[in-house]
Formats: sequence, structure tokens, C-alpha cells
Amino acid sequence: MCLSQKVGSETCDSKGPGLFSLLVSLFSCCERLLVRKTKNANFPGSFFCFFVVRNIQVECMCIPKGVKGSSLTSSFRAGGDLAMTTDLGETLVGLTRVIPHGMLFFFPSFQKLETTLSRWMESGLWNRIEEHKEIFSEPRHARSLDKVIRGYEERVDHSVKGESRGAILFAVFRGKISEGIDFSDAKARGE
Repeated sequence: MCLSQKVGSETCDSKGPGLFSLLVSLFSCCERLLVRKTKNANFPGSFFCFFVVRNIQVECMCIPKGVKGSSLTSSFRAGGDLAMTTDLGETLVGLTRVIPHGMLFFFPSFQKLETTLSRWMESGLWNRIEEHKEIFSEPRHARSLDKVIRGYEERVDHSVKGESRGAILFAVFRGKISEGIDFSDAKARGE
């Protein structure tokens, strides 16, 4: 899911043969990734990880607008937009209904993660998401990270066995969770 209406719309409309990645992110770097993949643009100093994944294993979705019609963007101006934050949560509720097992969702910063989750708790969206997925959130301090990862992976493993509803892990792009932790199979691929 790319939360940039401009790039997301252009990318989905073009359906170019070079588009082969799915990035669930609330971060402007998504724009660079999609532009690079679809228009063969070169960004010096960019870092991209390439994995052995067949085309049938990857789905690209661009969701420029939420279920209530708000433009889903992570621009600084939209940071305090309650309607956008609510619509993002409503859209996520719908996704948690249909995506099995584990889901990862990245925010651009801990502040954005904490503000958004706090708003969802106040509005009741947190509870609606939790009806479908147990919620885990990346901690600011590394000492708590292992416990969060273990909890998330256990919930997903139980979901694969039909013993739980699965889990969603909210994390920070360029945070501890995005740096080298392997979320294979049902832990992040919706198998």
C-alpha cells in the first residue's frame, strides 16, 4: 500500500511490466521505490533489498483513498488530519478482515505511530482492528523488542493452525523491526 495519491495513482494506472513490489508503508520513500520500479528512475544512494520471490507471490496495491474517501498520505500537512487518520484506520479494519495470519504496517516515525495508535484507541478503531488481529507495536527501546517479536510470531503460528485470529505488527520504517528481521511465510505474506 503506497500512501501517496500522486505516485500511487500513476503507478496503478500505468500497470507497467516493471512493477513487482508491495510496500505497506506510511513513508514518502515509497514514492521513490515505486517510481524507480515503474519508470526505471535512478536514485543515487538508494538501498533496495532483492529477494527470491516469483511474480505470482507478490501483489501490488495502491490505495490512494480510504474507504471513506480521504486521501491517504503521510505528508507533514496531513499529520494532524483526524479524518485521514480515521479513514486509514477504517481501511485497515477492512484489510485485517481479508488478509490471513500476519500483517506488518510501517509508520515514518515513532511519533506518528504513537499518535495514530492513540487516536485509534480513543475512537474505538483499535478495538475494531483487534477483532480481526491481535495488535503488537514496535517498542522504542530494544530491551522490549524480543518479547514483542515472540508474541507476534506466536499469534501468527497459532493462526496458521486455526487457533487464533492472527496478528498485526505496527512498526517504524528504519526502526529495529525493519532492520534485518525475517518475517517469512504467514508472518507477513498473507499465505
